[in-house]
Amino acid sequence: MEEVRRYIQNEVVRIVEERLASYAQLQKTPAAILAAQVRQGPPGPPGNDGSPGPPGQPGPPGPQGYRGQKGERGQMGLGLHGSPGPIGPQGVPGEGRQGPPGPRGEEGPAGRCDPSDCQAAHSRRHG
Repeated sequence: MEEVRRYIQNEVVRIVEERLASYAQLQKTPAAILAAQVRQGPPGPPGNDGSPGPPGQPGPPGPQGYRGQKGERGQMGLGLHGSPGPIGPQGVPGEGRQGPPGPRGEEGPAGRCDPSDCQAAHSRRHG
């Protein structure tokens, strides 16, 4: 009986020491190692989404787009006249015609005249 008593007492002391040593080791063991040692249960429900992060850096410029349509034409402007050009060449002479005779003039005062004046005037009229 004494033997049985000693055996039980030794077993109890041994188990208590093992548990204390195991407990002290658990205090120093990282969580990842502990998680690997423990049997896993079923996966939990999905977590809540976090808030959106800060905006990212701007990207490079995109490709060149197509050209737009032409706009409406503007109003016609009022042009200013330029400086006159050079004088053109002289034209070909035309065919000359004598016009109709004019009306007869008044008679001059009566008097004496120099015969050379009368001749010159007469020749100018009919010449």
